[in-house]
Amino acid sequence: MEAIDGPRVVAVETNVEDAVTALRELQPSLLIVDKGFGIPTVTDWLRLLSVAEKPTAVIVWGASMSESEAVRFLQAGAAGVIRKTAPL
Repeated sequence: MEAIDGPRVVAVETNVEDAVTALRELQPSLLIVDKGFGIPTVTDWLRLLSVAEKPTAVIVWGASMSESEAVRFLQAGAAGVIRKTAPL
């Protein structure tokens, strides 16, 4: 992503607490969240971010994702879903 003109990586977090702090401080326009955080955590974030004062578009990224999981994320407010195996 850093090699692409336009989008700029402002943070990379590996746990929920640091991610929430970064979201509050940086208020990014796009968040790519790993499904590995857990479906309940990801859907909670999606619901919270969809009603935030400055909405953040969220892409859910996962190694494996069933169609029903993808639909669930989209219904919760994700802008999109991507499998980790998708070509660049």
